[in-house]
Amino acid sequence: MDSRAAHQHPTGNELRHLLGPVGVDEFVSEYAGKQALLIKGQPDKFAHLDMDEERFLEAAERFPAEYERLKTMLNVVGETEQYMHIGPEQLRPLYRAGMTVCCTALSDAIPQLAAFAEGIRLALGVPDMRFNSYLSPHGSGFDVHYDAQPIFLVQLQGAKHWWYAREPVRPIPTALSSAWDCKPERDELEYCLLETGDVLYLPAFTWHHAQAEGASLGITLGPKGLHNQPLVMALNDWHFGRGWPKDQLMPMLDPAKVPGAEVPDTAREYLQHLLHELRGFAQDLTVDDLWVYWRNEVNTPKGPLLAPGALHPVAPDESLTRDRRLLATCSYISELGEPVLRIQTAGHQISLSPQHEPLVVWLLDTREPFTARDAATAAGVEEQLRWSEVEFLLQMFLALGILRPTEA
Repeated sequence: MDSRAAHQHPTGNELRHLLGPVGVDEFVSEYAGKQALLIKGQPDKFAHLDMDEERFLEAAERFPAEYERLKTMLNVVGETEQYMHIGPEQLRPLYRAGMTVCCTALSDAIPQLAAFAEGIRLALGVPDMRFNSYLSPHGSGFDVHYDAQPIFLVQLQGAKHWWYAREPVRPIPTALSSAWDCKPERDELEYCLLETGDVLYLPAFTWHHAQAEGASLGITLGPKGLHNQPLVMALNDWHFGRGWPKDQLMPMLDPAKVPGAEVPDTAREYLQHLLHELRGFAQDLTVDDLWVYWRNEVNTPKGPLLAPGALHPVAPDESLTRDRRLLATCSYISELGEPVLRIQTAGHQISLSPQHEPLVVWLLDTREPFTARDAATAAGVEEQLRWSEVEFLLQMFLALGILRPTEA
């Protein structure tokens, strides 16, 4: 079945239902961005989402391994989540082995969840919504940490212990002023047992720690407001009407292998150019520009990123055209020490292996229609990529709207 045929629309009552019996006005005035809120609910409060342990596993197992939407959570150390991507066939064995398993796009596969998250996003007036689903065996959890965006923790099945601060860290931490050296001990935090139907709201940068009591299934909703990277990237395309050239790829540098604090010449050149661009954006933009952008972002429906069944075969001679929404790429070293190629589009951020860089750079430069065979040749199929990998990337870009079939 085509996943788009099962799409459901929000009712407009999602946020009221999530917060009830607390009113929306009370939440906004007393809690949003200010302090934590525990909402005790009835066990059937979220029965309409039709989610339990088996439904989670069945839906998550339908994601192809290439989507990298499944991972097992190991811990949080400092500011870094420790996790590893897993294949769908590994979900049940790792869960039975005592590890929390996470699906970062379960709403793509379950229409009720997608409509629920979209309704809350629209009611809160934010451009995007993080949606993670966690299935945890008894005793599994995270060390004390905070998230950089507010979160609603929704308990769908079972129970989980939560320790949390009443208020967020002040002043708000930045990449240059971390608060991790003053992380509280668990016994300094407030405690609750989140049971089926309960909700815990935590503002951004609020310390918390969790541990499952028996098997636990929950979802985390993280409203994402305007912040620098996606704002700048989107405004670059919207306000200036042009993409970033390929020579703005961030050099692939491993910080662990760069001696001292001196900036390498290749990175310095890139960063100087980036600062020049950012200063230009800030100088030219107006409040009206940001207001229009915010309205456009919030009012644009957020459909599934890549739902199972959304990819369709690409013939080698099929003619394709690049959309302007492929804005920029950069290369960086992940928290796990692995090189990653990141693609930033107007609506999504995609991480790929660096071996895909020749194809991505070629797509950045391409303006005329091309065939899938052309793309495979440019990517060096024989040397770096198999045809199946090129085909998957083209399928993914088509599904995201970065590419489209050439009109006859």
